[in-house]
This record gives sequence, structure tokens and C-alpha cells, in this order.
Amino acid sequence: MFEFRAWNTELMMKRQTTRPNLQKDVIVALQFLYTGIVSHLANKSTQFEIEHVFPVKFCADRISANDDDGWPISAIGNLMFLEKTVNRIKGEKLLGTEVPKLYKSGEILADEQRLIEQYLVSPDVSKIVADSVITAESYHQFCNMRAEEIGEKISTNLRLSGSR
Repeated sequence: MFEFRAWNTELMMKRQTTRPNLQKDVIVALQFLYTGIVSHLANKSTQFEIEHVFPVKFCADRISANDDDGWPISAIGNLMFLEKTVNRIKGEKLLGTEVPKLYKSGEILADEQRLIEQYLVSPDVSKIVADSVITAESYHQFCNMRAEEIGEKISTNLRLSGSR
């Protein structure tokens, strides 16, 4: 887990203002994260996209409003897998406000809503709202909290001992 934390610290130092290319190690980490959630067969039959939990446009708007030099938009703590069809329906909107609307309108089913919660890992979808990330500090806190949960989940999935 020490190596994961050090890697996350490196990712959190980046200053991004636009959609950056994702590093291959981030993609591999996400694949390890979802090992216990997405079966090999489901991965073959369902197209997934890497989703920014707080979308790039949302982050860019906050960066501009705060006159910041950039945030680590593609840090592991701000990324998740999401089924392509759901991601396209959701668009640039926040999960906490959009998922309930999509479910209520019938655009996603209860099973899809449950899967979105699983894919997010942490926190609950209801916490992904505009008020939860206003400054660079609150964004960093969110990403670090979520990265810690992701690291623990990867350690569990890979049955690594001494993860703490």
C-alpha cells in the first residue's frame, strides 16, 4: 500500500486544466480495482469508459473560478469505470444529481443504478454534487480519500498482505 500511496501523491501533484491523456498505469490500476465487480465475461460483453467522477468541464470551471493553476483532474481518486451507454446519457453532469434523475425518468434501471454505486466504490453517488468540491483543497481531500479506498480495494482484490 505504501507504493500505491506514493504513486497517488505523484498523481496529485499534476496541474491539469483540460482533458489529459490517461497514463497506462492508471488504466491498469482501474482494471485491478474492478476485478471483483466486473467479470471477464461482462468486460467482454459491455463497453466501459473511464469516467471522471467530477467531470473535466466541472473541474475546469472550478479551476477558472478560483483562479487556480490546475488540479490533478485525472488522479486515480477522480476516475472510475462506467458503462458507455450510461456515461453517454449522463454526459458532463454530476453523478449525485444526474443518476437519480435518470432512474426517475426510466433512462436507467434499478440494476444500473446499483452498478453505478459499485463502480464508484466510494463515496455514495449522492455525495457527488457541486457543493462537495468547491476549492482545490476540497478536491484534493476528495481524491485522496477515494484513492485510499481504491488502494484498499485493489489490495483486497489482489489478496495482497500487509495492505495498511
